[in-house]
Amino acid sequence: MFRTIKLIFVLFTELIVTAMKLGKARRLKRAEKENELSRHIVKTTNRFADNLLKAAGAKVSVTGLENIPGNRAVVFAANHQSFFDVPVLIHSFRRPLAFVAKTGVAKVPILGNWMKYMRCVLVNRDDMRQSLRAINEAAKNIKKGYSMLIFPEGTRTKDGSIIPFKPGGLRIAKKANCEIIPVTLDGVFDIYEKNKGLRIKASDVRVTVSEAIDISSMDKKDIKGLDEKIREIISSKLRNSLNLNQI
Repeated sequence: MFRTIKLIFVLFTELIVTAMKLGKARRLKRAEKENELSRHIVKTTNRFADNLLKAAGAKVSVTGLENIPGNRAVVFAANHQSFFDVPVLIHSFRRPLAFVAKTGVAKVPILGNWMKYMRCVLVNRDDMRQSLRAINEAAKNIKKGYSMLIFPEGTRTKDGSIIPFKPGGLRIAKKANCEIIPVTLDGVFDIYEKNKGLRIKASDVRVTVSEAIDISSMDKKDIKGLDEKIREIISSKLRNSLNLNQI
């Protein structure tokens, strides 16, 4: 219970600090100092993620960072275990990282504004036209050099296993014609989702970055089965070797 109270305190403290840093972000944006803005975003989000995970008692180990190209943007496709997934990945990658999220997330005070500077893309799955616009926006971000994080499952797992991907979950990468990097999150589920109520539990988290998949040379047949291939790669890196849920 103490860890939960501590986490809530740190969360609100970090939101206040982040709100104070929004002013600098606005000034840098208006001045079109993109490089400085990018560094400011990375520094602020890293601090937020680091302190949040520390308060939660999460110990994160990362393997496969050498699989991330340093000179071009990619799509990171990760399994979705918890609310803590994004902080874990920000903490692990230490670089600009935008992500695709549901429109409701942007309604959170401060966080919604900060997501705009991170170049996050919001999707309303009940609005097909808006979803298509979001895909195009994310693809444009990639072409401008900003990597995007997606959770192809579309929602968090209920038991730690990987649920079926939503149709078209990887359309952004196909639209941008860029590489896709499968990322396995393991142990994030244990921090919060596995427990009842608001109880936070310390957990050893493992992030595994697999080799990039280049879709630029793939034919239509290969691309058609890409969702399942990536799902299998992500699942194979789970410590408990959980089976994929059947469709």
